[in-house]
Amino acid sequence: MGACWGEVRINGRMGAPLVACLFFTFSLAAAQKREYILKHDEIQLWPPSLGHLEKFFWRHNGEQVVTFDGSKLDAAFFYRDRIFMDLGTATLFIREVRLEDRGEYELEVWVKDQNHQTKKEYYRWEVTAEVSITSVSCEVDGDHQATLVCSAESSHPQLLSYEWSFNRTKHRGSNLTIGLEDEPDERVFTCRVSSPLSEDKATLAARKCYPEAVAPTVPIIAGVIMAGLIVAVLLMVGLVVWRKRKGEG
Repeated sequence: MGACWGEVRINGRMGAPLVACLFFTFSLAAAQKREYILKHDEIQLWPPSLGHLEKFFWRHNGEQVVTFDGSKLDAAFFYRDRIFMDLGTATLFIREVRLEDRGEYELEVWVKDQNHQTKKEYYRWEVTAEVSITSVSCEVDGDHQATLVCSAESSHPQLLSYEWSFNRTKHRGSNLTIGLEDEPDERVFTCRVSSPLSEDKATLAARKCYPEAVAPTVPIIAGVIMAGLIVAVLLMVGLVVWRKRKGEG
């Protein structure tokens, strides 16, 4: 096993050093299926064993990522300080993954031992943010029925899976229809939203589906205020009448 330090040039200028270690004894065949990764994690692109590499190129959605001509390593500005290379196997690591890093990665290599034969490998990565439930609410459909609604936010909403649960009963989907009793009850329902890499949970109490009862003190206070106003008006009228009569006398 050997090791080396690769010199990285960003747009023709010397950039941050890129550590390039040669691992001749280790290779991992990379599947060409779609892979998923969370934002801020690390993409690892492991090519199969391709032989003794003369030079290679890594491209992302057709744009150059890394170029190695056999002696010099160049990296695109967008990936500066975020990539790590194995020059012996052309393995590429991308740290602090961003949503913009999703898409197709293409590796093109020239192999010395096979008359400079060119080989290509393709990889597909989807970068997702963590699932976040934005709201759980209750929509009353009638006197004795309501629909619980769970909403979530994701960079890939088509990948989300919703599930409501109560005790040991589970229901798939973002909406759940429940029956309502005459009086509020203490049932608590849980919404679970998951993606291939993360999940989030939130609870909703069935009593939220019932209209809030008006506090009994409210009408009492209102009645007292109204009575006080009436008394005040009557006193003012009586005072005016008394002064008028006193003046006439």
